[in-house]
Amino acid sequence: MSTGLQVVNQEQLPENVRNEIDSEIDKIIERHKNNRYEINKLVFESVAALTSSENYSNELASQGIFKRFWGGITGKNRALQTEISRNQAAAQYASQQSLQKLAEQNLMSFELITAMNNKLNNSMVEVETEINKIYGTLVTFFKQTKSDIVQLENRVARLERNVNLLNWQNSIEYQMWDGTEYTELTDIEKIACIVNDFYEITQGNYTTSDLLLLKSAMTTIELNINELVSYQELATSIEEDERISNKIFHGKCESEYVEPWSVVVASGVRKLEKFDNEEKYIVDCVKDCLDGSQAGMNREAIINKLFGEYLENNLLVNKDGKLKLYDMIVELLYNIEQLEYIPEKTDEERTAEAEKFFIKGEFETAYHIFKQLAEEGVPRAMYFMGEYLRWGYGYYFGLDYDKEGGFQWHQKGAELGDPLCILNTSYMYEGEEKKNIQQSIIDKIREMAQAGDIFVQNELADIVEGEEKFELLKESAEHGLARSMEKLGNMYEYGRGVEENEVEAFKWYMRAAELGNKDALANVGWCYQEGHGVDSNINKAIEYYEKSIKRGCNWGAWNLAVIYENGDKVKGDYYKAFEYYTISTNMGYAESINRVGIFYEYGKGTEKNETMAMEYYKRAAKLGLAVAQSNLATCYKVGRGCEQDLEKAKEWAMKAAKQGDEIAIKNLKEWFEIEV
Repeated sequence: MSTGLQVVNQEQLPENVRNEIDSEIDKIIERHKNNRYEINKLVFESVAALTSSENYSNELASQGIFKRFWGGITGKNRALQTEISRNQAAAQYASQQSLQKLAEQNLMSFELITAMNNKLNNSMVEVETEINKIYGTLVTFFKQTKSDIVQLENRVARLERNVNLLNWQNSIEYQMWDGTEYTELTDIEKIACIVNDFYEITQGNYTTSDLLLLKSAMTTIELNINELVSYQELATSIEEDERISNKIFHGKCESEYVEPWSVVVASGVRKLEKFDNEEKYIVDCVKDCLDGSQAGMNREAIINKLFGEYLENNLLVNKDGKLKLYDMIVELLYNIEQLEYIPEKTDEERTAEAEKFFIKGEFETAYHIFKQLAEEGVPRAMYFMGEYLRWGYGYYFGLDYDKEGGFQWHQKGAELGDPLCILNTSYMYEGEEKKNIQQSIIDKIREMAQAGDIFVQNELADIVEGEEKFELLKESAEHGLARSMEKLGNMYEYGRGVEENEVEAFKWYMRAAELGNKDALANVGWCYQEGHGVDSNINKAIEYYEKSIKRGCNWGAWNLAVIYENGDKVKGDYYKAFEYYTISTNMGYAESINRVGIFYEYGKGTEKNETMAMEYYKRAAKLGLAVAQSNLATCYKVGRGCEQDLEKAKEWAMKAAKQGDEIAIKNLKEWFEIEV
């Protein structure tokens, strides 16, 4: 699209602020580009911000326009959020760029633009020269954008058209409602029928070309497309006949999720309904006062007056302003579309619901909600998707470990500004880079932790020590998060940041285990195996290790394999040991991968296979396990399971030696006379 919008002088803002604003807008649009409901709201809110004068901004802010739109900016860009909220030039630049980018990406629909132009042409604003100029600029922008949409669609060859819609248009004069042909209906009845039919036939999925067919249909049933009508007249005509209102809106004229000023006709109809019901007392009170003063005014006149004030003061449109009937019908379709696209629950409500399932240990139920939200672009849900893949929360219902895939979700969420995702991307790095990422987000993380976010408390505990770590985990654990319970148990068991107390450790492990936490289940097994905080019981240990394995605990499988390999309080069994090492290997546990290699090398619990042994050593070595790197170096040195390769032997031995592996250090000296 070639449409250009210049309302704000860019030089009023520093270049770095403009760049940051542009970056944030790109993220917002990327998140919502497939959600027509959110894009429509974004356009209305941007226009509202652009058309607010300095002394008018407080009124707009009270309606939540700035707050909802920019409230998602977090982390290092919180200063930017403050700038946008307080600086009118910044807010207007942000809104201008939003509209410009939406137009460039062809994300504004024909009906949205029509409704927006109707709104602009009838909006009530203070009589200020500068504001009037902005209105004129916006009207021109939207007209050009609408023209671009029509031209673009005309250039695209459509192999199929909506056959049902064409049939309806060609036969509309013969259509009937309550036994009367459309041509014989009143004008408001015709409007109701044409709007209802069009929306039902298209199921809300229509093109600009489809909307243009309405002109022909209107003309056929003798509706003048150029007739001028006001919002007050249209809303009043619809509300006066319940059949009309129900045919158009199907009883859905308002929602807590939709700002009234963004669906003017529907909001107007609902307000008139209230004057006859829950706000009837207002009309009665005014009438009593007027009757008492002998001023006199009938009920209809009072409602008309009150409604006019509502249109001007609440919906910000001129009650007497006139618009073409065709544009009004397109706006009616936009109103229906917005009300139809209302989510039953907001993203925040759905996320909170999924988190409750997660806390209760209902990980599969939570996962499906998180997955849908993440795919819709909700950053917080992306954090949980990363956690499921990295830590195996979905293993028991068939979701494999995928650390790389988990980090990809965290990276995507970080790009959209989610603090937990940003923090978790730091674990992809080492040294200063890791530290810098954590420092960039630490203030926001602390703020969220102090506000009582138990997931944030758990994550923050991973990067702090001592009393702060203990207090964070304790608060999170006491509020029901099993992950924190398990970590708290670990602190008690080993006396890390708190006095050692194996009984207290076992208590917290068991509480977390009862919620299905895989690591806690394995820790309960370990306590039973070693008699930590509870009487030793190898059968109970095996039972809990088995439970942890079903939940996807790789080190639980490792521990059980070790029990069978060493014959620890059970009869030794290499075949069972190999089985459990293999299970742990499939969950990505490096120590088990190396151990499977050893079993193949020596034929323990399986047939001897040096080639397979070498491949398993290589897998574990690439995960950074020093002993596996040393074993791999030996394979290359002697040609075990592979061709001899002294350079690779040296390379892998060096990697192991740098991690302090004593065998690798000894081998380097003997093989290559290298001292480490």
